[in-house]
Amino acid sequence: MLFGLTVMFLAVIVCIANYRHQKTSNINPQISFDQRLYTDAISRYEKNPDAKIAGAIFPHHDLAGFMVAEALARFPADTKTVILIGPNHPDSGSFDVITGINSWATPDGKLEADEKIISQFVNRLKFVGQEEDILSSEHSIGAIVPYIKHYLPDAKIVPLILNSRISGREKDELVSEIATAVNSTHVGVAASVDFSHGLLSAEASQKDSETIGKIEEKDYAGLSSFSNDHLDSPASIITILKVMEQNKKGNLEILDNTNSGELLKENFIQVTSYFSILFYGN
Repeated sequence: MLFGLTVMFLAVIVCIANYRHQKTSNINPQISFDQRLYTDAISRYEKNPDAKIAGAIFPHHDLAGFMVAEALARFPADTKTVILIGPNHPDSGSFDVITGINSWATPDGKLEADEKIISQFVNRLKFVGQEEDILSSEHSIGAIVPYIKHYLPDAKIVPLILNSRISGREKDELVSEIATAVNSTHVGVAASVDFSHGLLSAEASQKDSETIGKIEEKDYAGLSSFSNDHLDSPASIITILKVMEQNKKGNLEILDNTNSGELLKENFIQVTSYFSILFYGN
């Protein structure tokens, strides 16, 4: 009886370990996106060979793709890996942070995952696990991968989507692991986040003013208290801010701030707002 229970317990442990760290790599299909807006966005910005930014925040809506293009065009050309942080919009899955080793299909070919860094995260952090089906349908990652492949054709990706339930302790542990990876040569970090949702343009602009104030002040408690009126992933913003601060790359430049109403020239619709922010060394 005791022997049988022991064997069953060990089998469960093995299954959990394999579930957290799946070893088979496939290709995620390209998430549906607006090809016209993508083509227009990348036509606006050529790769800047002299750029030396350490990280960036940008949106994941097709309409604001030009902001993604402008930011990624400024990543160093020799960037080998981009750690991309974004929200797990439906809060699906069993882990507070979901990642995956699948490659991603893009218009410019396959974007590969950095399996070495992903394996380190999964092995060291119990709240990080691979759930490929959930990750592959998350547009905070899928909407960005074509731009990464276009501007950094030799780079790999470490996708991380954060559940809204992630705890402060887990965020700090994740920050430590990301900061260590970013300290390595040629690793950049970005957060794919949209800001105010569901308000009129003028109201969204007011919320944006409050949000950027908290970002500039590094007011993590204030950011944590915000909901969709301000941004869709406080955890993602707090994570990248703390990584940049820990690595002494916390100087930021606000490239752009707008919303869907302004871009569509519609003043009386519910909008989503966007920021593009760059990080530099202190």
